[in-house]
Amino acid sequence: MKPEYSDGIVKEISRFTGITDDMMVNAPKFNEALRMFTNWCLGTDDDVTIYAWSESDYGQISKEMILKEYEVSEQEAELLGNAWSDFQQEFDSHLGFERQLSLKMALDMAGVDFSGREHDALDDARNTAVLLQIFRDEELFDKTLRKIKEYTEPTEIGNTIGSLIVFSAFACA
Repeated sequence: MKPEYSDGIVKEISRFTGITDDMMVNAPKFNEALRMFTNWCLGTDDDVTIYAWSESDYGQISKEMILKEYEVSEQEAELLGNAWSDFQQEFDSHLGFERQLSLKMALDMAGVDFSGREHDALDDARNTAVLLQIFRDEELFDKTLRKIKEYTEPTEIGNTIGSLIVFSAFACA
């Protein structure tokens, strides 16, 4: 999206995302870009769930909508008002991780190379979709992520010290 309140892309953001001022010349502004996105979602005539790798995307878009005074249609209100799925949290929780993994790390665990540039919105969305497909497909999950899930799950070791010792090894002959 084209910056609306600055003369260009801030250098730190450019380094982080790879987005340059030249790339923004013909880019839509926020309101137009969001309208294009919601029209695309609503045009599917399906129930739509929006997945994001972390909850920060929803918060940022919500803030932008207020700042840019985005006028939400009834259909958009229903689409955007539904809780977005924080796939990072779902992934980490399902596999038993206490800390949040990066998208690249999660893909690595699934045996998939990150495609494109990290923190590029479209590349992140495509990579999240690849990981979501693996995560939701039982056969693909079993081939890639099941070992990690099993490794991170606690094992039952019994409830006494005696159950940890093989007493037959001490038998007198």
